[in-house]
Formats: sequence, structure tokens, C-alpha cells
Amino acid sequence: MPWFDLTGRYASTTEIGALGILTLELERYEDTAYFSAALSGSAAAELEPVHGAGTLGDYHLILDFDIGVRSDYYFEGDVTVTEGRVESIDGQFVFPDQEEMLAATFIAF
Repeated sequence: MPWFDLTGRYASTTEIGALGILTLELERYEDTAYFSAALSGSAAAELEPVHGAGTLGDYHLILDFDIGVRSDYYFEGDVTVTEGRVESIDGQFVFPDQEEMLAATFIAF
């Protein structure tokens, strides 16, 4: 996989449940394939962003949110890159204690 950096801000292309449009902020830890992440929703502006961390391998991104909390959850998705630029991150939120998954596509802004 060519090395590229996902550091930046991304927005969901549709509203995700009661949270509205989601904003995902990623920052790569220097010289690694690991990222810190912050997630917030437009319909819940009064709430603090949820923090997480994750990794990228073979254009597949996995993020774990609310690490260490009993109700942690994940986002996993595929990154589409064109000419070295991230076009989209297309995946789903996975809640281990629920069968339902929420699909989400993020684009850079």
C-alpha cells in the first residue's frame, strides 16, 4: 500500500440517525499507521466529541470509539484513494452489543 496520510476532517454524506451529519477528524501518529479520531454530530452540538483510535491497512480503516468504556463501538470501512488523495471512506458503525450496524460514507472537507 502506498503510504498516505488520512489526517484531516471528513463529513458524512447523509444524516446518521439522530446525530445528524457526522464530522470525523483524524490525526496520524507520526511515522505510524495509527490514528487518533474525534467524532461529533451536527444534531448534538452541545455534546463533546467522542474520541477514539484506529489503524489503516490495505486501504481498510478500523476505528475504536469510547475505548475502555463498556459501550465502546467501532467504525470499519474502505478508503478510496485517487491520485494520492482520499476520495471517500465508506463503511459502517458496529455496535458489539447490538445486531444493527449503521452505514456511513465520509468525504473530505
